Formats: sequence, C-alpha cells, structure tokens
Amino acid sequence: MALNSRKHTIPSGADQSVSRATIFESFGNSIHDVIPVANATERAQVVANLTAEGAGPSAANPIVVVRADAPGLHRVEYSYDGSLWIPGSGTLNFPDKDTATAWAAANGSLLIPGDEAIIGGVRAPWTGTEWAYWPWTNLTPASGWSGNSGNLSPQLTRIGFQTMYRGGVFGGTAGSTAFNLPLWGRPSRTVNVEARSSDTSLSFIRVRVNANGAFAPYGPLDGESYAEWTVL
Repeated sequence: MALNSRKHTIPSGADQSVSRATIFESFGNSIHDVIPVANATERAQVVANLTAEGAGPSAANPIVVVRADAPGLHRVEYSYDGSLWIPGSGTLNFPDKDTATAWAAANGSLLIPGDEAIIGGVRAPWTGTEWAYWPWTNLTPASGWSGNSGNLSPQLTRIGFQTMYRGGVFGGTAGSTAFNLPLWGRPSRTVNVEARSSDTSLSFIRVRVNANGAFAPYGPLDGESYAEWTVL
C-alpha cells in the first residue's frame, strides 16, 4: 500500500493481489473526514474501533469528531492520541479555575500566551504561566470599617488586565484605608474614582485606590459608600 498526494492509502504498483475489501478498508480508514458522535462514550468507541483496525489516532492520523453534546459552538474536536481532545474552536471550556489550572499543568506545551479558555462562563487569556482570571473574591474590611451583607459586600475580580470592584463599606474615617486589595487586583498606579455615597443618595464621594493596594474613601461619608469601577 502507498499514500497518494492527499495522504489516502491506495494500492501501490506492486500490490497486485490485494483484495477489493482490503483496498476499500485501507482507503476508507485513511480518509480524514469528520466523524459525528453523540457523546464522549461514542467518541471513545470510535477510537477503539479504529485502533483495532490499525488506524488509531496519531500525529500523522488525527481524528476529528463533531460531538453532539459538546457545549455551544465547540462541538468540533480533534485528538492525536484518542485521550486528549482539543476543541476545534481553539477555546477551552472549564467549570472553574482549579480545573483550568490542572489542565494547563498537564498540557502546558499546547498553550501559547494569548490562548483563551472559558472558565465558569468567563473568557480568560493564558499569560504563559497562568489563566488571567480571578473569580469574585470577598475583601476583608480594615479595623473600624464594615462591609455590607449580601451582594453589596466589597468584592474584587480580575480578567486579563482588567480589575473590577463592587460593593459597599461604612463606619470608618474618611481618608483611612477601608481594606487592602490583593496583589493580583492592584492597579499599576494610584487612581481616583467616584463612588455613590449611600444606597439612597445621589451624591458621590472620591475613592483613592493606591498602587500598594490601599482602598480609601474620602468624605463626607453618608452611611455606606458604594462603588463599581474598573481599573486597567
């Protein structure tokens, strides 16, 4: 048998006694078409069947499937070994950052900076060493300050180079540090932002966010100071 210019297996000139069945089986298994499967179980069975016929997945023979139960627009998948499947979209999908981090630790050689994953429904880039995504994290108020309960507690998140804050604090002295931001959420420079002075007032106060992580509302404080801002 030989390969034609499209890398299909065909009889060579010396294969005079090859059966018709062998020709069609060899030729058919060498066609790199997309195989429809219902789910991961059927996908595994396809790999097992091809491997048993000597046409298992390899670098020279990647297997491409369309998996019906894959999420959204990521149903085309390919594999070189039948075990690790990569979405044809190039965008990985994980339920949480821990799962994404574990996958990257095992398969980091496949990633380059700028590759993306959807982690818990949020798109995050790969920096070369980690996924640049931190879920909403509760912040601990400094002494003399308190955070509101529920959805208005001070929280921080970061996606790529964008840091976002939401929530309210109260009870402290204007100009003092209400809480400190974690290293991953600090701005590259000190910035001043406006924040609503209470949950009912239409007045605004100034909040200084220092590069060292200090978050300091400036008065006059009217009840709780709320803020939603984005820092690059």
